[in-house]
Amino acid sequence: MFRERVTKKQNNTNNKISVLFKEKKFDELIPMLELDIMNDQGRYKIWNHRNILRKLPIDIIRKSPTICSACGILAELSDDFEQADKYMHILKEMQLRYRSNSIEYNEIENYLRCIDIELSHRSIMNPFHKFKLLLEVIGDGKDFKFKPTITLNRPSLLNGARDNYRYVSYLVNARKPLNEIAEKLYSEKGMIILNVALAEALYQENKISKSLLLLANNIPIIERKKDADILFVALYLRYSILVMTGQLDSVFGMIDTIKQKLIDLHADYLIPNLDAIIAWTAMLNCDYSVVDEWMKYKAPDENSEYSNLDRFQYFIKLRVYLLNGKHLLLVDLAERLLQVLTILNRSAELCELYTILAMSYYDQKDYDQTYYYIRKAIDLCKKYKFYRIIANEGSKVYILLRDYACENAETDVIIKLMQMSKEVGLYYPDYLKPKLHKLVSLTATETDVLRLLCAERTNAEIGDYLNISLRTVKFHTSNIFEKLNVKNRQQASKIARKYNIV
Repeated sequence: MFRERVTKKQNNTNNKISVLFKEKKFDELIPMLELDIMNDQGRYKIWNHRNILRKLPIDIIRKSPTICSACGILAELSDDFEQADKYMHILKEMQLRYRSNSIEYNEIENYLRCIDIELSHRSIMNPFHKFKLLLEVIGDGKDFKFKPTITLNRPSLLNGARDNYRYVSYLVNARKPLNEIAEKLYSEKGMIILNVALAEALYQENKISKSLLLLANNIPIIERKKDADILFVALYLRYSILVMTGQLDSVFGMIDTIKQKLIDLHADYLIPNLDAIIAWTAMLNCDYSVVDEWMKYKAPDENSEYSNLDRFQYFIKLRVYLLNGKHLLLVDLAERLLQVLTILNRSAELCELYTILAMSYYDQKDYDQTYYYIRKAIDLCKKYKFYRIIANEGSKVYILLRDYACENAETDVIIKLMQMSKEVGLYYPDYLKPKLHKLVSLTATETDVLRLLCAERTNAEIGDYLNISLRTVKFHTSNIFEKLNVKNRQQASKIARKYNIV
């Protein structure tokens, strides 16, 4: 009931904003819009209001640092970095109206520093130092409106709004100053954020026990703090560890638990990525009906409006394309992502993308391209210890790495990746293998016969239903058994259900 009231209130707010925009009542619109986007769901709200923000007159945008900042973030979410620079320039012009160190001046400086962190790929100065500069503006214990986002709705801190894997060493070697930054930016949640980030880093290095221990100590605290974004990261990380260590059967209830916790915290904006996680799990379990349903009703359409908020889902979609043998669609989406990720300098996602491209070209028997991309993935793995990003693709990447090792000198990194991916492959031997119905060519009548076999109809009942002779039924049944490489009706039904053939 409470959730329904919250949803109704938000819908009323959205409707009021739309009406005020249509009536061009900007004096009423801007304060309401500012209030709606300046919260923990800021980027999500900015994206929801994108049509209005994009149509606001520039003279109205110049009057509000908050709205100008929102327009800059929206441009970044849309991969329009030239437009993002434009709004940063407007903010700098606005800042010149005020005396240095005045409240208004520092407020705009806060916006500029935060947007600069969002676009941290643009500078040789890493986010660690940018955060330190931001603290000079924030001061001690001073509240401020606009904070750098952490996850961008993704189930990761190290691979969330920014690619922070390259700064993992700070979690160990510079923890004290990092604690100070995190505490001032995110209050008492700062230490928890760093601990969950460290758990992610430990998992990538395959230090499973240490990662799980950190999560066990911090998840109860996160639940008490009621921070949906960080809780989503922590719960997904624990879920992934259990799944990738062969405990899929014991974690099915965890998804429902995660979903309920997100709903209780009014974090519906995280549900699309949770749905993508469900689709990924279904691929591991060869439950293709769930995958097909996600693709049909929930997966983002890359041919429609592209959003960086959907990047996690795009990567799941790439795997579905790989599963279905749709390599042209895979490469088309991958090239779009590759362009963006290269500009953003997202090493973790690039490693993941290179691995998926390598598997796709391997299926197409284009070994030059295969080895080109897997080499790039391995290079990133060696630099940033992205072992799990590659190894979690299981038997498909294990076989690829084994062939690559035959053509190239084995290294410690390749040996470790082969060991880890082989282990995942033993847990999920059919993961990412082409769906059988794409390889098996059944005639229309054979498909009808198989469907009735699955319904446990006798040969006589099948013949009567399809209006064919018993001899013809047996002929089709024999062909089905041969094509599916099975010996009886029970095996045929099992294969048909497992691979969603009928």
